[in-house]
Amino acid sequence: KAQAQRNREEKQSTEPAGTEARLFLFLEMILPFLLFLLSLAPLSSSSTLSLSDCYTRQCNYCADTTCAIRYDLTQNTAVFSSPLRWGSANTLILFNTAGTELGTLRFKLGRLLLTGCLQMQTRPLPPRSAWLGRDRTEWSLSMEGDRVTVRVGEWFKSELLIGECREHYRDVAGFAVQGARGCGGDSVSGEGEMEVRQQYYDNLFALCEED
Repeated sequence: KAQAQRNREEKQSTEPAGTEARLFLFLEMILPFLLFLLSLAPLSSSSTLSLSDCYTRQCNYCADTTCAIRYDLTQNTAVFSSPLRWGSANTLILFNTAGTELGTLRFKLGRLLLTGCLQMQTRPLPPRSAWLGRDRTEWSLSMEGDRVTVRVGEWFKSELLIGECREHYRDVAGFAVQGARGCGGDSVSGEGEMEVRQQYYDNLFALCEED
């Protein structure tokens, strides 16, 4: 009887450990599935958005579409309200329909860059009244008709993409913005609806709490 009692006690003492091991194994198995479900979280839409800086841990440092804005720049124009300076550029990471990063577009006073394709001087500059002494400037971007076009009021610069560049950037279905200050008033608006996931707003709210 004493031996049987000891066996029962040993069995009971090992059961919790075994249960915890099975629980951890179960969580390890379903975690990838849960992450996949999160990636399919419903999109919300708006014609105007405060810009959410994608260069955060929550947005995977702009490496994917977690905090991207779904908006087809090859069919529509996006209008931004953000600082236009000599030093720091407005930086957009461009994605295609499949969520693959295509490249980066950078626009600042005097220069427009598009990864692998454009290094364009934007001179003469936009009118000084549009940017000098202003916290932010309204400017627009379009990639319609295989052209990259930026506008500031009546001023504009446009460059035709040809060859491999035209094919590479033919499917620009969305973008994420690096370095934006949505809490400071940086925003974007579109001709149609712009779609984002809940993570976009969560990231924006977290950044606002830090300001």
